[in-house]
Amino acid sequence: MQQTSANPIRAVVRWIGGWTQFALLMAVLLGLVGWYFWDRSKQLPVPPQARNVTQNLGTTTRDTNFVFDGPIEDLRTFYQQQLPARGWRYCGTRATEHCTNLIQLNDSSDERTDIYRHANDQNFSGPTIEIWWLKNARGELQVNISETRGPQ
Repeated sequence: MQQTSANPIRAVVRWIGGWTQFALLMAVLLGLVGWYFWDRSKQLPVPPQARNVTQNLGTTTRDTNFVFDGPIEDLRTFYQQQLPARGWRYCGTRATEHCTNLIQLNDSSDERTDIYRHANDQNFSGPTIEIWWLKNARGELQVNISETRGPQ
């Protein structure tokens, strides 16, 4: 008859294959928990009026999309208040030279894009936060925020 341990941790350690494997498992789990909270702290704030929020992580951008129930001025004011406290400064629009890290379209959408850069990015080489919006068929604002890593 096999002896069972009264200590559940020892039973798990034995099941995993020893203390070394158990320590590695704990290190991996702690790393994942740390990464989760670090990533959450880096995410942009979303206005309270935002609905249907989605995020897509690409190789060069993280895109956040949502429907905003409010006027454009409220959306812009929200980010003008939130982003400087996180170390970002307003740079301009896509029509402003050197502001965007994305493609300039040379149409009216360039003026509907607010771009923020890190406060200490004086040579326009760092990441950006690019916020643009369109009105959908119901008159709501469809908002896209692209966080870029640097010039493409």
